[in-house]
Amino acid sequence: MRTQLSKRIMELEAELTRSEPDATVVQVKLEMISRYYERVEALDIDILSVVNRHGSEEEQDSEITAVSEYEEKFRTAKVRGDNFLDVKAVSSRSASSTNGGSTHGSEPGSRKRYKLPKIEIRKFNGDLKEWLGFWSQFEKIHEVH
Repeated sequence: MRTQLSKRIMELEAELTRSEPDATVVQVKLEMISRYYERVEALDIDILSVVNRHGSEEEQDSEITAVSEYEEKFRTAKVRGDNFLDVKAVSSRSASSTNGGSTHGSEPGSRKRYKLPKIEIRKFNGDLKEWLGFWSQFEKIHEVH
């Protein structure tokens, strides 16, 4: 089982080192290594209890070291994968918000910027005599702009 966990971690690392890792592949591999790690962790508990009862101190230390190494491998891979997905999500959100969800212009990634006029809107003071003047501001906005 530890071998399978190591293999899955290496696959995740290989995907992350590609020039353009696929976020979906990274997410699936993260889920897979998490499942494998849960199984390995359960087996490690059983193995440690047996080694603690029947093994020498050297065997206990050796097993604890192995358990720690696999946990560190798993956690490192998980953090790297999660960080990649977080960065991908942030860049995806920022790209869609700055582009309005689509790309404008002749070059990919170029954005048109529009300068809209500032509109000063008077506050309504509650006086009914002032209502028509207040409301007419909004009619002018629709007519002019």
